[in-house]
Amino acid sequence: TDASDLRPRCEKLAKTVDGTVENGSSMVGAGSAPGISIPSPVVRLAGRQGIYGRLLAEDRPILSRRDAGDLVLDFRAVEPGDDDIVAAAVERCL
Repeated sequence: TDASDLRPRCEKLAKTVDGTVENGSSMVGAGSAPGISIPSPVVRLAGRQGIYGRLLAEDRPILSRRDAGDLVLDFRAVEPGDDDIVAAAVERCL
């Protein structure tokens, strides 16, 4: 997925959940390529790392990462048809 395709999806989620879009990176290969990343827009929810566990406990677990007290969502591995599922889960967990 091209980063330019991801940005509008990130912007839509950020608007829905009161987050911000920033330039970030996605890790490659689930550990098969340590230290390698791909530039990627991400959604940051400031001060919301506390919902990390609730997102994992959803019927369809939502993977995210925690960074300096914030929650970061990366859509690179999310199918476009699942964007609304991610948004609804985040809204429930806030």
